[in-house]
Amino acid sequence: MCFVLVTTLAFGSILTGCGGKDEGTTADERKNLSVFIFANDHESPIYKSMIQKYQEAHSDTIGNIDVQITTQEEYSKTLTGMMTAKELPDIFYVGPESVQQFVDNGYIENLQPILNELGITTDNLVAQEALNSYRYDGTKVGTGDLYALPKDASVFAYAYNKTLFDKEGVPYPDPENPYTYDEFVEVCKKFTKDTDGDGEIDQWGCGMANQFMIQQYIWSNGATFLS
Repeated sequence: MCFVLVTTLAFGSILTGCGGKDEGTTADERKNLSVFIFANDHESPIYKSMIQKYQEAHSDTIGNIDVQITTQEEYSKTLTGMMTAKELPDIFYVGPESVQQFVDNGYIENLQPILNELGITTDNLVAQEALNSYRYDGTKVGTGDLYALPKDASVFAYAYNKTLFDKEGVPYPDPENPYTYDEFVEVCKKFTKDTDGDGEIDQWGCGMANQFMIQQYIWSNGATFLS
């Protein structure tokens, strides 16, 4: 049977999924759960505290919760080993790129019947496009039932180089009057140039982590990953 830590879920980009490992029950027939995630050292106590609060709030039905935490680098390799040994945890992270494969191989549970039974709706989640990345209808990802739920939201700070702003005579960004998208583009253009005269751009107006930031640019401009 698959369980969901529904009380710890919010909207965001990193998602939790459900596995099929049976951890058994306690002597008084409460269910034991296993959780496998990756986290940095400063994050681990937070997750453990959240899980403990869930355990306490559901102490009438939930017994022991075995929490395994590893690094992001080791996560996929360890999870693959669990799949090979057919010892998947009840709850673990799954990325959108793995949804179809994991469903087709029976690694993750259809959460839709569970959500329906508990009366939980995802209609009001802000990031519906992100949520759709975890829908699968048996043929394609993007439609159908949910096989994973988002667990958090991340906010990325954007730093600026004061030296370059001073050099170009551009006023610093005003925290009380944030750039519009068009204003941001225009400022970036001012810093994008060929500084050594070789005909190639070698100073760029901005840099970004595509894996984490491209979604915001796509969705805020009315585009989507799926047609």
